[in-house]
Amino acid sequence: MSTTPLVASLARKIGKKLEEKTGFEHYLVDDKDAIEIKDSGDDFVVVVGYGNVGKIVCDLLNKVSGE
Repeated sequence: MSTTPLVASLARKIGKKLEEKTGFEHYLVDDKDAIEIKDSGDDFVVVVGYGNVGKIVCDLLNKVSGE
């Protein structure tokens, strides 16, 4: 647990370098939805799947966010 912040910081730096080398960053420029989410400044959660567990997670997130 004590190394998590260090590993997370390194992972961000490595990920950024990999994006620059592979040219992946051009996808963000063309994706209007991604730009809107990025520019909104709001926090968001991506829930993959809407089965039993996904529905529970979404319900809990809605209660926490006040919706």
